Amino acid sequence: MILPTEQQWGFILGEAIEAKKDAIIEILSNPQNRGNIEGLVSGLATRMNPTEVESLVRELSVDADFLQSIGIDVPPSETDAPLPYVFSDQQINILISGSLDNVRDILLSVEQEFGIDSLGAGLVSALGSYKLGTLLERTMSDTALWAGLEMPVPTPTDIRSMTANYTPSSAIVEVITNGEIGEKRSALLEMFSETSGPPEFTTALAVFLNENELSRLAIDFSDDRSFWAELGMSPPSSGEQSIDDSHSEAPSLEEELLQTVGVNGIDSDGFGVAVV
Repeated sequence: MILPTEQQWGFILGEAIEAKKDAIIEILSNPQNRGNIEGLVSGLATRMNPTEVESLVRELSVDADFLQSIGIDVPPSETDAPLPYVFSDQQINILISGSLDNVRDILLSVEQEFGIDSLGAGLVSALGSYKLGTLLERTMSDTALWAGLEMPVPTPTDIRSMTANYTPSSAIVEVITNGEIGEKRSALLEMFSETSGPPEFTTALAVFLNENELSRLAIDFSDDRSFWAELGMSPPSSGEQSIDDSHSEAPSLEEELLQTVGVNGIDSDGFGVAVV
């Protein structure tokens, strides 16, 4: 166990992040302590509760240079890429359901201390694509936030493209929304072939189509069993279902979309199926 000196404790328990880093580097640069990070963590636990230790680790883990200075190897590919800021649980709750003033304070504070790339990567990691989309949609009207970040206010189209793992071409989306049945069928199958399977396919549909367009698709293809078979999915329920159909194990479009919406915390007023 490594116990900091009283002076080092003062820095570690203080507010200045650079002073905390310097104190820890000083501790671990001692030949007797070099590389003994577990011993330092055990020592910190003598005055800090587990939540405080975790919060300290979160603060320090985004600085690749600091990690390397205390003997933690960071692969070159990770060094070059921005390390995501690690949001605390309290911060995440505020970003999801807090007031816009509190959201703005968190985002600007993180951006000013860690940079826009670390902020962006941290938001994706902490919220996932759909909750991030909801956050961006909520803050579109906050001109003070976007001015502080020195970024243009995102549009609904920007949000869609930023939060989707798979982005279909605009031509495919146009045909799916406005084409004839045969054209839609071909476009959907082409889109499906470009994804990794039903989850990513239905996720993309939920991102790039609005609620009415999704309902229209379900109606258009409700009786086309060969189409759903090619997708490996069950057709949407039509109110009349045979006994055999009721035992189908393949997920339906409705089930996939509901799971996508439920897992990612979207409702009909949030980002995703309601953005038009």
